Amino acid sequence: AQGNGMSETRAIIFGAASTIAVEVMRILAERGASLTLVARDEAKVTSIARDLEVRGATCSTVVADLADPRALDAVWA
Repeated sequence: AQGNGMSETRAIIFGAASTIAVEVMRILAERGASLTLVARDEAKVTSIARDLEVRGATCSTVVADLADPRALDAVWA
């Protein structure tokens, strides 16, 4: 990641498998933010994280269906 003042920032992106979220994550990653990607689709969110990491991003993933209120526990763990 290039930097631009966000190297101390961790962004948690809900719905990370959506097209709009992917574009937002690319911008944040280019600015140096670390990313936590949250989505229901494990294969898709893992693939997106790998793509961002190849570009220099630091990513972690959480597979969770936020329609279940208990799923938020996995995000904060």
